Amino acid sequence: MYFRPKRCAGAAAKMTARAGLRFTVGERVRCRVSQSEWAPGCVVQLWYREPDWPEGQQAPYQVELDDGGLIFAPFDRDELIRAEATFEELRYAEAREDAQASARYREDIAARFTRKHAALYEPAELARFLTPAVKEALRNGDEAALRALWTEEARGLYSLRLFTAEFCDLLLEECEHFEARYIPKP
Repeated sequence: MYFRPKRCAGAAAKMTARAGLRFTVGERVRCRVSQSEWAPGCVVQLWYREPDWPEGQQAPYQVELDDGGLIFAPFDRDELIRAEATFEELRYAEAREDAQASARYREDIAARFTRKHAALYEPAELARFLTPAVKEALRNGDEAALRALWTEEARGLYSLRLFTAEFCDLLLEECEHFEARYIPKP
């Protein structure tokens, strides 16, 4: 897409003939404006041409972007200009496919994964792994006591000894077990 100064934004809006193109004047589209960005707009002219272009050179579309700028699409290709609904549907479809692939990956790992320390996955075991001071503050509902357990390591960065050393050791072993069995080695 190439940016051009704004010219007659509304004059071309009366054209409706397709002229062998995918879009008509007045249709909502998305145009590629950089390597990774798309901008919404409206087709305002078909077979656009600049006065200084060589004879016969035309761009299939001139588009007024929603931000008010005028650009042209040098070719009628999906890589440059898409119907707005199609663009949104493609983004949704890509996101859905990514989510499905991620879910399949998680399901595959879950089906094959053998837990080394099952207690780490049981909510009923949580109290066993909390430090006594945290358990006491939670049991009493004492927010001040809980805040007193925090340590300010750096400005705005706090730590809290939440879990017991036993939990930390079991979690580290679980992670190492998972890594050794389920993460491919280069």
